[in-house]
Amino acid sequence: MDIINIYDTVKKLLMAYPELRDNDHRLVINVWAEQDSRLLKKGCSFMYFAALYRDGKLSSSESITRSRRKLQEEFEHLRGVGYTERQNEQNNVKKQIKELTNRSIKD
Repeated sequence: MDIINIYDTVKKLLMAYPELRDNDHRLVINVWAEQDSRLLKKGCSFMYFAALYRDGKLSSSESITRSRRKLQEEFEHLRGVGYTERQNEQNNVKKQIKELTNRSIKD
């Protein structure tokens, strides 16, 4: 999958559906539905989905969430309610890792 297309699709969805800004699971599902509309049809089988994913015809969830993070970093208006909370938690995790590293060096 082309990262520019993923980025553009994620941006379009974040602008149109603010509820996706704080829910990666819903965002990923919506991106996949954009990439193959047959996934929205009633009776679409798991095997069909699995074949698309296996064959690289659907973006990886990692690429989608990476695009979301980059967009929210660049465009404040695309940030969800949980953005600040995630940033604070990220800083907390960094602090804990630094403490563990310092402890390992001393041991």
